[in-house]
Amino acid sequence: MQNQGLPASRQIVVTPTKSDNYRPGFKEKFVSLYEDIFALRSPLQTAKDQGIQGRVTIGRFWDELLLLKVNEAFLSQCISKASEEQLQGNLRPVINDLFATCVRYFGDDNFIRVAHALETLTVLLREIFKKRFNEQGSTILTLVAGAVDNADSFFKRLITSIAALLTRDDVPVLVKSLGIKVYLTILTATTNVNTNTIASYLFVYNAFDGITAVFNVKLSTDRRKLELDASLVLILLLLWRESSNPYAERLVSPAAPILPLLNTVASLLSPPTDTPISDSDSLFNSNRSANDGGLLGYISSFFGLGSYIGDTSSDGVSGIVGSKTSDVWWCNTSAGLLLLYFLFYLNPVVKSAQVWPSSNLNSVQGPSGLAAPGQAAVLLWSEIMKSFLSISKEAVSQLATSGVSGVLRAKLCFTIFRCMAEDRVASDFLLRCDSQSYVASQVPTNGLIGIPYVIQFKSISSLMLELAANVLALKPEAASYLDADLFYRAAALVSIILNSLKTKGLQLSSTSLNWLAVWDGLLETCAWCGEEKDFQRPGVPELASLALGTVEMCLGSNPELWAGPDETERLHAVVMAHMSSLEQLGQTSAASPYGEAARAPLRGRIQLVNVLAVKYHYEVQIAGLGVRGQPTMEQALLGVRKKGTSNLKLKSTHAGPGHSYTEGTSDLRMLNNLARAVLFENRKQFTAGTPKQELEAM
Repeated sequence: MQNQGLPASRQIVVTPTKSDNYRPGFKEKFVSLYEDIFALRSPLQTAKDQGIQGRVTIGRFWDELLLLKVNEAFLSQCISKASEEQLQGNLRPVINDLFATCVRYFGDDNFIRVAHALETLTVLLREIFKKRFNEQGSTILTLVAGAVDNADSFFKRLITSIAALLTRDDVPVLVKSLGIKVYLTILTATTNVNTNTIASYLFVYNAFDGITAVFNVKLSTDRRKLELDASLVLILLLLWRESSNPYAERLVSPAAPILPLLNTVASLLSPPTDTPISDSDSLFNSNRSANDGGLLGYISSFFGLGSYIGDTSSDGVSGIVGSKTSDVWWCNTSAGLLLLYFLFYLNPVVKSAQVWPSSNLNSVQGPSGLAAPGQAAVLLWSEIMKSFLSISKEAVSQLATSGVSGVLRAKLCFTIFRCMAEDRVASDFLLRCDSQSYVASQVPTNGLIGIPYVIQFKSISSLMLELAANVLALKPEAASYLDADLFYRAAALVSIILNSLKTKGLQLSSTSLNWLAVWDGLLETCAWCGEEKDFQRPGVPELASLALGTVEMCLGSNPELWAGPDETERLHAVVMAHMSSLEQLGQTSAASPYGEAARAPLRGRIQLVNVLAVKYHYEVQIAGLGVRGQPTMEQALLGVRKKGTSNLKLKSTHAGPGHSYTEGTSDLRMLNNLARAVLFENRKQFTAGTPKQELEAM
């Protein structure tokens, strides 16, 4: 304006200086305050000696700071750039104040402050867990709680305060999600929850009611945001084996909240919607990169689960996710399978007629199609079983390409199947329910004693046998991750179902099951077990004993397992077609390099009794057909039909595991590794920041 009206020669021209062009950018207030905190020049240091006035100043400082949006990246750097010596030295009072203040604000009336306190505490815990202290456990407790002696009271307040937030109806979903995130941060400080000393406080101060309260959130959209992380927290807590587990004890109780838990499993296992989840729908978003670090083996930014997909961890779980990166559907279904396992394994209600219909599913529905009174659990269980069967079929069909994570899922599916097949109520339903329409068959009462009822439709048990046969037909050399444990779980399911059929006086017809595939799978397993290089691998002798024992049982019990002579003839033919490999298995086991002590338990189990009886009965007839050496299936079947089964004496045997399922070391390893895979896959959501709009909406 000052040049307006002046001639050009007299106008003042202002030339910008270098300093005008390079003015420093505006510094975020959160960053400025935390710079002062970690430089020891904030009111936290200057006001401590000012009595009441100082306490008022400090209170206002925290009130203001916790209203500011958390800059997670900067706060992480404040801890990550500090050395272990600095954290234990002059920064220790600062860290103590931060943790104590965050926990104190969990009970604040302003939910924005509560959310920021939870988020701040999560970042601090995560970064401190990455540090490598000489005395890891005691140093972390000193930093977090102020002193080892204060740890009990600190963690009691932390755990119970978050549990109280989770049970309140007026607390926003975002705050509950951040509370669960704190639990997850603690539980995933190590690769195995059982080596996590910090997590032990969750077993001193029980948070079961708070965690399960999340599954009761009324709005389904809100519950979907919470259920995966809450399920992972509960799963990790149920994996604890270092002492008595109060969470398992609550789940064992008939008073456990079964309906909310079944609802959660059904939701996690349900097929995905057609609408993809957008960035705005995600609860958390972040572009943080992975960092190395460790608390008792802590690796990377996701608490011991490998810094990137495909990394090799110390326990041999490599490439655990494969091509499933950021697959929410895979995460949900895997978590659902883990939770389903614990429910069935632990809770008595899930093994009772309260969830397994005795006749058909239509009888539990009212005229409008809704559940009849008291039958909600049955319909929920029906939906779970439908999804579970579909997921199991997918897991088995993709084994050759699914990597380690796919094998873990398949193992878990077969473990759940085994638990069901060994349960009296469940196995009865599985044998009598049509797997195609999933409507239980009306099985008439058999008034003729000694004459078995022949199951003509494809029961769920038939489907389970087919899935097991598909696994047994695989070649272990096809992929390095196909181990003997997977084949053992499939073979165990076969023997349990066949023994159950025999005990119940039921038969599966050839129209309901491809028996040839089952026998061929067992015999192919015997064949590769008989190779000397394979027999020496861990678990293979036990697998060989189980597979051969099941074949022996089928031979000795064939009139009781299926109707008509055709299946018996085909069984004898397929055994003759594999006779060379069966004899090789017997020779390999007898010459096993394990030594006398190791071979002794197998001597009574790896014996060709019925197999050799079949061989001696048909070998002359087959040789008379001009066959030299090992016959083909067609040649063997022709010889069997010409010779006939008369005068063939076979021994009735019982095959299968000698006890009902109980968890062992391999099971716990499988469960822990699959839980780790889910956590690793879900790490982008888990480690991300909080969208600004969600906080502003509170």
